Amino acid sequence: MAAVASRRASRWPLALAASLALAFAGLSGWLYLEQARQREKIAQLRNEIQETGQAAAEMGRMRDELAEMRDKLTLVTSPAVLVSPMRPMGEPPIQPGARGTLFVAADHQHWYLRLEGLQPAGEGKAYHLWWVADQGILSGGTFTARPGERIELSSATMPATTRAAMVTLEDEGSSPNAPTGPEVMRCGDVYEVL
Repeated sequence: MAAVASRRASRWPLALAASLALAFAGLSGWLYLEQARQREKIAQLRNEIQETGQAAAEMGRMRDELAEMRDKLTLVTSPAVLVSPMRPMGEPPIQPGARGTLFVAADHQHWYLRLEGLQPAGEGKAYHLWWVADQGILSGGTFTARPGERIELSSATMPATTRAAMVTLEDEGSSPNAPTGPEVMRCGDVYEVL
């Protein structure tokens, strides 16, 4: 009888150990699954944060575009704006389908240029905007044209006493101090003496 009681007493710790091992294994499995769910949730939240950041950046760009459009609209609808058409140049015209309009604000500084129908410049070439002013011909920078796309350029500054604007076709990468290529478009009467 003592041997039976001794055997029962020795089985109890083994049963307890087995039960604890099973409970530990179950708890470990549950913790592993919970950790996997949390990692998945963290990844999802990171994606949402990234998407929110991208949406905020896009809204910022759209806000900037809207402000720019508002400025252009204010300029072109001002009763004091000077409107000067850009016309193709050359005999025959280099770009006969090109047309445009230069809008110059009353302060003779803010301007907006819209060009349409200008064909791509071609390999190794770029268009160059020039200001014809009392002090000479000054660079307004280079730009490119894509088929079927309108070109819009604007700035809050223009050389003083600018009387005309022109577009030439120059070698890409060159930075001439004066036009060296053929004149593609021109407009006059940019500056009115009051």
